Amino acid sequence: MANDPVLFIDANQYVKLFGLCTGKRLLDLLESQQRHIFVSSQIVDEVARNKLRAAQVFFADALKWIRSIKGAVPDHLLGVSDEKTKEYREVITRIGNELTTLVANSMSKISRSEDEVSQRLEKLFDKAHMPLPEQMNRARDRKERGNPPGKPEDPLGDQITWEIFLEHCRGRKQLWIITEDHDYFTSMIRESY
Repeated sequence: MANDPVLFIDANQYVKLFGLCTGKRLLDLLESQQRHIFVSSQIVDEVARNKLRAAQVFFADALKWIRSIKGAVPDHLLGVSDEKTKEYREVITRIGNELTTLVANSMSKISRSEDEVSQRLEKLFDKAHMPLPEQMNRARDRKERGNPPGKPEDPLGDQITWEIFLEHCRGRKQLWIITEDHDYFTSMIRESY
């Protein structure tokens, strides 16, 4: 166990699963590495709080694109008849209507955590680590001192997860952190002359 690698995935990376065109393979990979993945209850809460909004933004952009191509059948450039142009527009409209219905159903499922992504993440999230009182105290102290991770204007979440994570990783030789949050890393720019 102490030699097992630990994989920390920031909540925002899980939320991105609700805005991908192809995510099944990624979910398969997450499930295959489940025993190595560290999850805190804070991460679970953050994903639950933000997944519906991420899906809404994703679907809104996708449907906007479909609506935009409806009128983009240039009969004069494609060299097709008026009938064919009308047929293409009708097909696009039908597909748009079908997708709109699918999106509404999907959003409803996501709101109830009955969608495929939520269901598959639930297996991973069921093992989330809850903060102990001493970890909460260290997280508050970390925030008060301005020590990352966490931004001064944000709630205590990142600090809580970090304190649980530090304790969980004690004695481990390999840690992987997947995030785009600059609170967790420093970029090094190497210039060549």
